Amino acid sequence: AFDHDGAIDPDYAARIDRVITACDELGMVVILQLFYFGQDTVFQTEDSVRAAVCNAIDFVCDRGYTNVLVEIANEVMEGHYHHDILKPARARELVVLAREHAREAHGRDLLVSTSEAALLSRRQWTEEQIDDVFGASDFVLLHGGDGSADEGDTDATEVAKKIRYIRSRPWYRDRPRPIIFNESDGRTAFDAALGAGVSFG
Repeated sequence: AFDHDGAIDPDYAARIDRVITACDELGMVVILQLFYFGQDTVFQTEDSVRAAVCNAIDFVCDRGYTNVLVEIANEVMEGHYHHDILKPARARELVVLAREHAREAHGRDLLVSTSEAALLSRRQWTEEQIDDVFGASDFVLLHGGDGSADEGDTDATEVAKKIRYIRSRPWYRDRPRPIIFNESDGRTAFDAALGAGVSFG
């Protein structure tokens, strides 16, 4: 979607506009993901990454969409991205940037988060990083849970473990917010999310 300097490719923008508009007509909400792992090498500097975020927010706000949730990056973890600002220790910066740019440049409140991968692995995410990133997010966007437990044993799934962990954190107890699984697989994982009142995708 982006050139090396963070500018949005106009053909890509036109296609995404058609998708978001069609979804709105159907009463659907779009999770608009800005970055995908392995592709951030197109950006030479972190300033270009920041510019891409601001340009994406301008795109959403200028068109007046009201059916868009912003996902900064897909499957944030230590090994997926090249730029440090897209890794767990600093992902919060882009969540805050996106939300503040919408407010300051457009007078809009947008809901912003980023998605994780390997959240429960302390080699990928520390507890401080989890609290920092998702405590600053408007919703919690999770991955995982594809058959990590015996059929029917929903409490032992990765999905259930992640939900329990997130709900145990002080920032969540102080201000509960939606939990969304936007990538998972399997009936047991589905049952675990449904049983906990959490969105499953």
